[in-house]
This record gives sequence, structure tokens and C-alpha cells, in this order.
Amino acid sequence: MKPRPRTPALWILGHRRRPSATMDTVEAERRAAYASMDPGERLARALALSSFALALRESARRSRSA
Repeated sequence: MKPRPRTPALWILGHRRRPSATMDTVEAERRAAYASMDPGERLARALALSSFALALRESARRSRSA
């Protein structure tokens, strides 16, 4: 029995069942730019995004408790 291919987590989180058959040009350019980055730059972007998300969550928590 062949193992079933796993659905990427981002499709599930983004509520997308499948990638669209027709990709718009902006999405294609964004993916190409990301693929051409070196691993260090990708890591720096991911860390910046995660620190921004943590700061946003902390700000929301403080505003709820105030």
C-alpha cells in the first residue's frame, strides 16, 4: 500500500485544499524571489517575522489587561 502524500501544513492553516492550477504573476514573482535568497537571508526574514508576531501578541495581551 502506497503512503498517502501529506498535505503541507500551510495549506491547512491557510484553509486551502489545493494550490490553484493558475498562479497569479505576483505570487510567482514572490516565490521566485524567495527561492533565490540565500539561506541566511531566509533565516533573517523568518526571525524578523516571528519577533514581530511575538511583539504584536504581547501588545494585544497588554491592551486586554489594561
